[in-house]
Amino acid sequence: MPYLFRAYSAQSQGINTPTLFAPAAATTPTTNNHHLPLTTYTPPPLSSQDLGPTLQKALAWNKTLSSPFTFWTASLLFAVQVARTRQKKGEDDVRITAQEVQSVKTPAGKDVTFTSVSKMLGECGIRLERANGEEKDYREVFVSMDVLVVPAGGAGSRTVGIEGLEERGLYRSYPVLEWGFEREDGRTRLNRGTERVRRWHFWGEQGLTVGRLGIAVGLAAMFVPVGGEGEGEDVDLTILAHLLAFRKRSVGDPVLLQWIEQNTAKVVQLEDDDEERATAFDKVFEAVDLEEVKQFFELQKLFKNRKISSQALDLTATGGVGQSEIDAEMADWRRWEDQQRQEFRAKKEARAGYDPNSTRREPRFSQSSPDSPSDSSTRDAAYAARRASRPWIPREQYIEQRNNRAQKGRREHLANTTRASERVWQPRGVDKTKRYGRADSRRTRRSPARGG
Repeated sequence: MPYLFRAYSAQSQGINTPTLFAPAAATTPTTNNHHLPLTTYTPPPLSSQDLGPTLQKALAWNKTLSSPFTFWTASLLFAVQVARTRQKKGEDDVRITAQEVQSVKTPAGKDVTFTSVSKMLGECGIRLERANGEEKDYREVFVSMDVLVVPAGGAGSRTVGIEGLEERGLYRSYPVLEWGFEREDGRTRLNRGTERVRRWHFWGEQGLTVGRLGIAVGLAAMFVPVGGEGEGEDVDLTILAHLLAFRKRSVGDPVLLQWIEQNTAKVVQLEDDDEERATAFDKVFEAVDLEEVKQFFELQKLFKNRKISSQALDLTATGGVGQSEIDAEMADWRRWEDQQRQEFRAKKEARAGYDPNSTRREPRFSQSSPDSPSDSSTRDAAYAARRASRPWIPREQYIEQRNNRAQKGRREHLANTTRASERVWQPRGVDKTKRYGRADSRRTRRSPARGG
């Protein structure tokens, strides 16, 4: 049975604990500021007219909304990216929970309903688009409007902190996961960044090594059962399959097959009362058209009816991944990125009606600049001429030049600005020329050499 994942923090809306998840609407006080017990909370019906607009606001991370939704994802990769986004925002105690669908119940003991976000948006007649007109992709995202209670003992539920995964070698096994997440200006790119990493991870097949497999097993061991004794108690092979599915793999990989043969044992699978419901959700899960999910199901077949104890493995003796391997993969990724940009340019230039002299970007002329043309057509022509005159250089070289210019500007600013520790108080009646070294404005920078 696959897991659904949720990334949350201490600042997340609603209630988020390893044993209880409730949407913000379930914790909102009534008009007399009275908090109703969670057992009496009734989620809005799927036919509610306000459901679509509310979901749209919730997908935009609206913090003021009393959302009736709890978001989950079928992609562990996306859950990791959401956790890193929360971490970059400075949120505290960022964690990821892995939850088996058939295990969790409502406070009344009923089954919890998980609905595909794409399906819900479609039924509400809502199409969310990016700036370029493309439809936003929520294939792997699910929502629940129920209060979720993890059964006593934490059966089917595991949790891990994002910092623990990072310290255990997440980025050594998947280095592009770290660098492909941010733009050059340091801002995070959750959806675009995740798509970027996925395209690279499934661009070509990567064979497993003993070191990479050892890191994956160590990461899987970090997902501890709710109510368990902590890391090292056991390794969930379903979690391991989710982790290995970050990249395109071969189910016939000799390193993987040998490891399974040596370190796992077959177990007798007993009949489960929830097997019918789990199988029904498997069909929904399998319908997610995502390479990572398809790869997971292929790998899960290798681990079916098998169990492993992390105590039977020496996870530290695998050697990990060498720095030369990481550098080689990053070099391949940068070449691939350049190739993707060139292909994008070629497609753009091949479009009907493409005009290299036109641009959607507004020309950045200062109105007070003496070089600023008076009419818009002249400004557009001048801007296009400036762009055409620039020689093309690789992106890494451009970024380096831009950063050098910024550092040079900061050095000149510091050299031409009197620091606060060098300023001397003078009465207001003193001439501005004597106070600041220049007579135009009090806000004007003073020259380094303070005259009389």
